[in-house]
Amino acid sequence: MDAERERLLHDVYDAANRGDFDDLVERLAPDVEWRTPTRTIRGRNAVAGWLTGWHTSYRPRHRVERLIESGDDVVVFVHIAYEGREENTPAHVWTFAGARISRVRIYPSRAHALEELGLEE
Repeated sequence: MDAERERLLHDVYDAANRGDFDDLVERLAPDVEWRTPTRTIRGRNAVAGWLTGWHTSYRPRHRVERLIESGDDVVVFVHIAYEGREENTPAHVWTFAGARISRVRIYPSRAHALEELGLEE
């Protein structure tokens, strides 16, 4: 695992846990694509706005459990605890373009994320 990417991703999750979306989006490419199971969001400002609303509603706390690097992608198994909502353990796939994140894909199923990338657990 590339140490720089690992540090950047831990910084992203730390920023999310603090609710510091300015810090978080600084690590994203200006034209980032952020895919959730229900929508695709494009651009830093749109991502920041969506994250602010989501975090205000549910107050999620992220805990990184595992990182798996595959080329320009890093799969992160994360445990998310919420206020007023059931916890979950999705996979987030972060795609890097140089030192910035160009795409984020959120998978409710870890197995599906690995399958999409041709990986096995």
